[in-house]
Amino acid sequence: MDTATTPAPVETAPPPPPEAPAAAAAALVLPPEAAKPAEPAKVETKAEPLPADFLADVKDLGLDEVKAKTAHEVFTKRQAAAETARIASEDTAIAAQDAKWLSEAKADKEIGGAAYDANVKLAQRALAKFGGQEVAAVIHAAGLGNHPGLLRAFVRIGKAMAEDAIGSTATPAEGAPSAESGLRAAYPTMFPAAQEK
Repeated sequence: MDTATTPAPVETAPPPPPEAPAAAAAALVLPPEAAKPAEPAKVETKAEPLPADFLADVKDLGLDEVKAKTAHEVFTKRQAAAETARIASEDTAIAAQDAKWLSEAKADKEIGGAAYDANVKLAQRALAKFGGQEVAAVIHAAGLGNHPGLLRAFVRIGKAMAEDAIGSTATPAEGAPSAESGLRAAYPTMFPAAQEK
């Protein structure tokens, strides 16, 4: 048997683009460049037959089918342009609100100032641990990534996580071995008093 042959390539669909592990945490606080509005969505119109109720209304007005079709096309295009403008206006308002929240968060006495970047990282760790991708996606979709109150809450969670990691004040349950007794059993030569007994 020839082991030097290469198996034939198998055609597969391209894999989905990989998600960065920090994507969940990064959604909490959006970078300022992400707050800039994107190009407004364009509303497309497609030629459809005139609705029967519209045709009945234009006949009552004395318009023939050609004039009715022209009127319908003009109205549809104006409606699409108005919808595109509305979407652009909303996007601009959302971006302005996001920028305002970012500015407020950076100026906040508790989470802003010189400690802002460290607090953002702390909040992102808390979001990654307790919220994960799902919560980060909701925060991002709702446009709340820079909301000072939400950021403040996650910073507080992050600080509580850090305090728990430093040292626990919990006492062992009754009957459970203490940490010291475990160390004495594992390292008897470190505790001279244990050897004398």
